[in-house]
Amino acid sequence: IGFPLIFVFFRLRTEVRPDGVYLKFAPVQRSYKIFPAAEIERAEVEKYKPIREYGGWGWRFGKKGKAYSISGRRGVVLHFKDGSRILIGTKKPHALLQAVQNILSGP
Repeated sequence: IGFPLIFVFFRLRTEVRPDGVYLKFAPVQRSYKIFPAAEIERAEVEKYKPIREYGGWGWRFGKKGKAYSISGRRGVVLHFKDGSRILIGTKKPHALLQAVQNILSGP
């Protein structure tokens, strides 16, 4: 009973700030992981299969790269200038995409 309840307290906090995208798994991570805007080449909405492509939900590594996901099957993929990519799972992929595109286009 206790193991499933632990997932009730996990939250993926995603913030898009002028200097980049900030991610944190609360309450496990105390500080944000920062993805600087200067390193992001582009972003796009993607439908994904969490178990097949990344081995489930959470902070995962799969054949398509890294993923930060709590639930669902839609997210935003950040493509970096060095060729790497990460998927950020979200219930509002188009809103997150728009926010990321706003910081990439500059002020």
